[in-house]
Amino acid sequence: AAAVAGMRGDPWLPTIETWEGAIIAAADATALSVRDWHRNQLDGANLVVSGGLGAFVARRLTGPVELSTPALRIHWNGPGAVQVETPRGTLACAACIVTVSTGVLAASSIRFDPALPGTVQEALAGLPMGLLTKVALPAAGPDRLGLADGSSVVRRVCASGEPAMVFGAWPCGSAHIVGFVGGRAAWDVAHDPGAAEAFARSELCRMLGARVDRSLGAGAVVTRWGTDPFTLGAYAYARAGCADLRGRLAEPLAGGALMFAGEACRMDGLAGTVAGAWLSGRDAAYAI
Repeated sequence: AAAVAGMRGDPWLPTIETWEGAIIAAADATALSVRDWHRNQLDGANLVVSGGLGAFVARRLTGPVELSTPALRIHWNGPGAVQVETPRGTLACAACIVTVSTGVLAASSIRFDPALPGTVQEALAGLPMGLLTKVALPAAGPDRLGLADGSSVVRRVCASGEPAMVFGAWPCGSAHIVGFVGGRAAWDVAHDPGAAEAFARSELCRMLGARVDRSLGAGAVVTRWGTDPFTLGAYAYARAGCADLRGRLAEPLAGGALMFAGEACRMDGLAGTVAGAWLSGRDAAYAI
């Protein structure tokens, strides 16, 4: 609030706050650390991964992977004495890198023995999960609403506190439009995909007119990151005064026997991104 006090009369301020806060940072601007927001302003191109992120991950899973085997408890008594309990048995290892979200950690979905130290608990409290929900609406026919393939972004001016969505039209030439809603507005519809779809359609109609109803068909796809027990949000944001806790979360415990990694741990401007998550995991592996 103090950072924008002198801009309250600017009619564009609510729109900028919605874009930079709810849509980009996945949390309302009033909830964010301005320092962390400034640190994570990305420069240059943010490229779409060919074939999607699922394919990106699959191409890199070259080692042994066990699916449907959630970690339930981690014993981390020191180097060479780490044990990870799962429904299919216990895995003994010299070190463990934990890459689940801060939301999963804060929910105690994984138990730690001994309990995590206060520094980690403070970091989890200061780096909660934000939410960005995506709604993909398919084309009903050849009408592309006058929007160019793969390059059109549709958004509007917002009033203060007004929920809004931003849309990317026909990404990579595909036959759908993807809407983004974030922050408090995303949490409001997190348990109701139908409400998220209805909001997306109403926002598009508001911006492009009734033609939208004829041009888009049924069968929307809505992400459910807010209710998925393996994510409980989209990515982490820093509360005011908590920007430096990202680095603290990444600090090794028990001489490196236990390490946390992921986008929430990045201090170099890539927090909240796939690149940040990838580099964080790589750095933790190199440290071990």
